[in-house]
Amino acid sequence: MATFRPVLLRGIARGMREARGRKLPLIAGHKLLYSCNLKCRMCPFWRRKDEKLLSLQEEVRMMNALADAGVLFMGFEGESPSSGGTFQKS
Repeated sequence: MATFRPVLLRGIARGMREARGRKLPLIAGHKLLYSCNLKCRMCPFWRRKDEKLLSLQEEVRMMNALADAGVLFMGFEGESPSSGGTFQKS
């Protein structure tokens, strides 16, 4: 069974209280890159080419907009920074 740290549970509870009666996004997911060094058969994302990556300023603007919209938790996906790929070239 999964265990949760009290600080995480307090954050979730606070988010639920703040969102009561309003339709707000509490959680957002963002793919930084579609490249991946795992190439799992069931996953379509590594097969896609990164057509247009956001600049650092665009990423920051997007995250600020999500925070202003009420997002409390954000998950990031993409290439492993230690894989020697795009992140290290940037």
